[in-house]
Amino acid sequence: MEVCRTGFSVENVRQLFKSIYPLLSLLSKLIITSKFRVYCQLVRLPNIFTSISDIVAGCILATHAFIDLHKMLLLASVSGCLYGGGVVFNDIFDCSTDITERPGRPLPSGTVGKREAIYLGIILFLTALLCSLLVNTTSLCISIVIILLVMSYNVWTKTVPVIGTFNMGLCRFFNLMLGLSIIPASISTYWMFPLILMIYVMLITALSKQEVKGEQRWKIGIIITCFIGLVLFIGSLSVKGLLPNHAMHGLLFIFTMIVLWPMSRTFINPCPKNIQSTIKTMVLSIIILDACFVMGSTDGIHVLVVLALLVPAYIISRFLYVT
Repeated sequence: MEVCRTGFSVENVRQLFKSIYPLLSLLSKLIITSKFRVYCQLVRLPNIFTSISDIVAGCILATHAFIDLHKMLLLASVSGCLYGGGVVFNDIFDCSTDITERPGRPLPSGTVGKREAIYLGIILFLTALLCSLLVNTTSLCISIVIILLVMSYNVWTKTVPVIGTFNMGLCRFFNLMLGLSIIPASISTYWMFPLILMIYVMLITALSKQEVKGEQRWKIGIIITCFIGLVLFIGSLSVKGLLPNHAMHGLLFIFTMIVLWPMSRTFINPCPKNIQSTIKTMVLSIIILDACFVMGSTDGIHVLVVLALLVPAYIISRFLYVT
């Protein structure tokens, strides 16, 4: 299927922002209502913007700065529904544990019934499959793989050391692949970026394992060391020509500092509160990491579209938890 490509310029960015502003305004008003707020909490609404940033970045990379907006919006919907459905089922399977550890969450508090949550999760997954089918068969296949990975994590691998962390990383690996699937042939060219994202999410998952009880300092030290190594590897990609725009290094430095600051604070005092704050920063910073991929691979203007997702993600995360 041939992709209809349209030039992407500053004017396109302005028009895109103008078109989504009413939606963001409506969203902010709806969040005020208690029931809708509960659903937003259940699906981790702030995190969904980080999932969508993978799609936007993947589409920009795949189309070489030309975007089929219709297909990109479909893929963004797929990703959002997959993420939302995944965390809904995560809370369903964790309900008995959350009664003790996180009693204020929607399911253990009783504000959302378990049957109601199951229906919501199924609807989100089915919507994702339908939207992916409207893009192409590659997108549909990747969506199915993500659902299988998400459910395997929720049902089994979550409690298995290493395997569960790897499983969660794979979910993000295929999510960025989903963005690239707008042009399936691009996957073989840009597979390195989903791999980097996978490793980064594995570090977040490893840290999140002890967010309730607190973490041992030496484990945090290992995570910090791995993170620094990953950043150095990303920087080296410009030497190999995979990220030819060297302006990316400035954004990469900002990304590193934003993540390292809470990490170092957690290393000094590995209490649950600091760990949860670090996880929140690392999750939202996925958007900046995606922006680094885009800036390194394009002339830079397209990075604004990715970074713009930080605004709603950060604002909403001040009212809704992300872990």
